[in-house]
Amino acid sequence: MAFYTATMRRLSIIPSLVFTVVGCGGGSGEGVTIPPPPSNPPPVPTSAAIIYHRDGFVFVMNADGTNPLQITFTIPRAWEHVALSPDRRFVVGNVQGANPTGIPGGLSQLWLVDLTTGSETQLLPSFESVGNGGVAWDDNDRIYFACRIRSPFASPQTPQEFQANAGSNDVCSVRADGSDVRTLIVSPDQGEADVSNAEDGTLLTYVVQPVTEDVTEIWIAETDGSNPRRIFRAGKTGVASAHDPEFSPDNQRVIFSMVNSQVPPNFPAEPNANTAHDIYSIRVDGSDLRRLSMPGPISIIPDWKNNTIIYTDIGDFTGYIGASSVDPSKIDQSPVHLQAGATSPRWIR
Repeated sequence: MAFYTATMRRLSIIPSLVFTVVGCGGGSGEGVTIPPPPSNPPPVPTSAAIIYHRDGFVFVMNADGTNPLQITFTIPRAWEHVALSPDRRFVVGNVQGANPTGIPGGLSQLWLVDLTTGSETQLLPSFESVGNGGVAWDDNDRIYFACRIRSPFASPQTPQEFQANAGSNDVCSVRADGSDVRTLIVSPDQGEADVSNAEDGTLLTYVVQPVTEDVTEIWIAETDGSNPRRIFRAGKTGVASAHDPEFSPDNQRVIFSMVNSQVPPNFPAEPNANTAHDIYSIRVDGSDLRRLSMPGPISIIPDWKNNTIIYTDIGDFTGYIGASSVDPSKIDQSPVHLQAGATSPRWIR
């Protein structure tokens, strides 16, 4: 029953502290029919290097945080993660829905935005949850995410039924037009979330929580879901749990955030957003664990390109909420602030 308590606790940080959603919308259909590319290029400049969301809309900016540009304009949504297609024409992102009964893995929706028309379409609406904890594109027009087609038990009563529901959270992929849905990793004894892929498209990384234990783990696998293996076992959820893994550009390391309950809490009046997180790096063989960010703030959702790691930086004591960066070669470092208010920054591949 404790599945993803810490993950859902972390997700509540963003809507409660960073932006207020002023509206939401629905959608129907299993996918979107993508017309031929228009004669005019997508409204994303070639200088843009980072995508992020703010106040319910999606933006891009340069690598140093300059030249922020809004690229979605229709329905403001409570975005969790967003990513840009390789041709810079589409945005895909997940939105966490209300989950008052604490369904394991949440109730996430996956939305596709066509930047040339402004149209928005929900992908895989028949699934119970799509995209919990992260979404990622590859160069072959596939989108990767955590998925739950349907919980086995609508009203679980026993520990075994709760565990079966938690284990129904798997790893999937789909094309941007909603076709060729693939379930890549199925593991009834554990649930998956926070899915991402390597820059060269050869590997996946994700968070696992065994259904019988209140801990999280970082795993990697081949892009087709084969050869899954654990590289790091973190601690108790909400105390020392790990989240949001991403590969280094050379696939030799994985970065992630980990709860730090040893420092004073952030935002004492907001119990869903008071636990600090630190950014860590580890080799894919499980060795050489390093803490990269200065302990204290809520440092979450990292992403690595070239010699820079960007992430969401939420600090009660620092007074800063937005996108920041750190150097992957240094430890316990103070960040460079890139753009106040920017949430879930991700490198444009």
